[in-house]
Amino acid sequence: MESFALVSATDNRERIIKRHPFLRYLPKKYAKACLKYIPARKTGIIMDKEDHKALGYIIDVPGFFMGWDEMVARERMKNIIGIEKTLRALNVRILSFPLAYRYLNEREMTYLSSKGIIILDSHYQRLASLMLALRQLGFIMRKDLPFIEAGIWGADTDTGRAFVDLVAEKINHLCIGGSNRRELAAIADRVLSTTGLSCRITTDPRTCLNSKNIAILAEPVDQSYNIVRPSFHIRAYMKLAGQDISIRPDTGVYVLDMGWLDFPQDLATELSLEPIEELGVLEGLLYNISRVYREDILKGRLTSDLLNRIGAIYGLYPLKIKGFISETDRIHFDSVRMDYFRFRKKRVNDKCTRGNNIP
Repeated sequence: MESFALVSATDNRERIIKRHPFLRYLPKKYAKACLKYIPARKTGIIMDKEDHKALGYIIDVPGFFMGWDEMVARERMKNIIGIEKTLRALNVRILSFPLAYRYLNEREMTYLSSKGIIILDSHYQRLASLMLALRQLGFIMRKDLPFIEAGIWGADTDTGRAFVDLVAEKINHLCIGGSNRRELAAIADRVLSTTGLSCRITTDPRTCLNSKNIAILAEPVDQSYNIVRPSFHIRAYMKLAGQDISIRPDTGVYVLDMGWLDFPQDLATELSLEPIEELGVLEGLLYNISRVYREDILKGRLTSDLLNRIGAIYGLYPLKIKGFISETDRIHFDSVRMDYFRFRKKRVNDKCTRGNNIP
């Protein structure tokens, strides 16, 4: 089986220093100052637990954490060439780089591709994990689903359409929004014909997302909207540098960036990995062992069926969804369940109190 390399997209300056043969002996202040001169380098191995065979390698690129967005093109390209040289030295052509689209521009992507490097950005993996997380949240809220209100912004995109298909059969009160009203009307007609339920359409993001228990963003929103508690806000778009929504996680307000999956039990790594890195390991592995994933799924158009197929592959492994990632925090479904029922109990008590006060 062909090896792959995982490029870390998380800020691992401490890890790089500890693993470097020279920097680890310097005071931290000076070691961090030297990082911008350090090229891409291998810092770990991904192994099969049973036969201890190396399946892949972990590569750290210090330049990504040293003002990458402000770095001049020549300096950026030095880092990209460093990645290519490191891969060549390892005899690896498969590069699993979660969120690569956030770091690499078209010229840099083209350069790596011209060197025969296959770039996997884990975007489909992240969306499939969000799909599984959303289903589990639906199970937690199953008694309230007839009353839940949901909004999907960017429903006229491939990502948005996939999530419309996912929630339309479960949610009675759905609003879909985007820039193409004609396309939105066609989607609403399809939902009506397949589920018997109508959904509201709008080209205003606030109308789409205001006071929704579930807000799915297939495209970024640059304006605030009203928040209710409890509510779940799913960032399903390809989040680029500098893009964000005004909402922040709070008590009863959850922001989902990806689902939190089990890490394959038959794999071992020398280093502790962040969930997004674990997803990158999973994609590198699936690309190698699954022809269906490699030739059909990755080359297919994004649809709900495609995400379901990825979810089915997880089930065959088997890998379970245990929570979700909110920015850098890991949120387990057990804590969500407790918070949700706490809010639900309070809501019921408030209704009873108002009812008792009626003369």
